[in-house]
Amino acid sequence: MSEKRELRHWPDRLEDVLRHECMLLEDVHVLQETDSTQDAARRFGSRPGEVVTAWRQIRGRGRSGRSWADTGEDGIAVTICIGSIPADHLMIVSAVATAEAIEQYLHAEVGIKWPNDIIINGRKVAGILIEQHDDVALVGIGINVSQDRWDPELENVAISLHQLGLEVDRLSLLGSLLISIDRNLQKEYDVLSLSYARRDALVGQRARFRTPAGDLEGEVLEVDPRSHIRLRCDMDLHMLPIATCTLLEWHPRTGTDE
Repeated sequence: MSEKRELRHWPDRLEDVLRHECMLLEDVHVLQETDSTQDAARRFGSRPGEVVTAWRQIRGRGRSGRSWADTGEDGIAVTICIGSIPADHLMIVSAVATAEAIEQYLHAEVGIKWPNDIIINGRKVAGILIEQHDDVALVGIGINVSQDRWDPELENVAISLHQLGLEVDRLSLLGSLLISIDRNLQKEYDVLSLSYARRDALVGQRARFRTPAGDLEGEVLEVDPRSHIRLRCDMDLHMLPIATCTLLEWHPRTGTDE
């Protein structure tokens, strides 16, 4: 099936998902190609409940201005517009929802690495970026689906579902992701926090953080994604406020859930 013929089915399929499976997500825009779904959402007006996705995203971006690799038509790129939810709560919603959508195909739990990565075997399979536009949050999500190779700088960092032996239809996974986002938006924080903690890939690992007092490296004992990270450095314990620390590097163990 040609690209244009297959893409033609996306709007109807996704509109059916929103109409029959979602309560909060209401409208979808499907583009053949865009620079960034985040920027496209702004151009469409970024109304709460609006979804923007593309067959191909050529200049996606991640946290702190990092670029998201253009891997042609092998991944998912989507932006969901959501209003009136604090960014830290929305990050938990997005991470748990993305993890649960992927787990439907993997049939095993994946990891969540603070602040915005979904991890399998210590490598990144998906990433999340939240940006504010007026009073609306733009939740951008990228998932590696069919990639079979990476540029040298990403070989030991990124992984796709295909590389895990899974052949996943992008449209099917995108529909699952939208349903998962919608359902998790309706959950109480206590339920979400338990789901997050169960998948936390950073706890128990050695990691290095940048803080206002300088860089600190140690074992991560706790991640509360709304407030702090508890870090053990030799015999000292440090409480790092989420708002003022940056993860510089971590040293994951290998395993399906990390």
